[in-house]
Amino acid sequence: MKKSILMLAFFAISLLIGSCSKTAEVAPKPSLVGVWKYKNARIPYKDASGKTLTVDVAPKAGTGIEFKASEYVITGNNQPFVVTKLGETQTLQIKSSTYSVSTVDEIAAEITKALALNATEKKDFDAQIVALKKEGINYVATLGDFEITSKSSTITASVGWDLFSIKSITANQLVLEFFPDDSPAAERMQITLEK
Repeated sequence: MKKSILMLAFFAISLLIGSCSKTAEVAPKPSLVGVWKYKNARIPYKDASGKTLTVDVAPKAGTGIEFKASEYVITGNNQPFVVTKLGETQTLQIKSSTYSVSTVDEIAAEITKALALNATEKKDFDAQIVALKKEGINYVATLGDFEITSKSSTITASVGWDLFSIKSITANQLVLEFFPDDSPAAERMQITLEK
């Protein structure tokens, strides 16, 4: 009897130690594969005084992205969103290209290495990474060729946008948000797509 009690106790302790020593499971990287249609976009926009505003924009009909294993193809118009305000027009241009999905930590390490940030820049960048994690953002989509073209009566300028955080993803909805950005969340570019 003593022997069987000792065996049960040993077995229980072994199970307890095993459960405590397991490392936390990391959620698998999300898959973007599939055909997604644009639902809307929130595009940062500078008004006449230089203040940044965010404008909600509906897409042109029938436009979207088909994500394959490592590339994406534009379905429909490659200029799905256009914003015109106060004499300035901003167009989001998207070209078919390659993409990858990385964790926030992976992309942060790559950016830090590639840009050789000085101490102040590194501190600011690290703070941005912490802010993203606090928002629950774990993954980043590196998209090859997103660009916003701004045209006014006096200037034409283009800004490339190729790193988007995966703000949220479900079976039917994908929200991509420009990454990294030290502006308030309302000033980040955001694209919502649906299956």
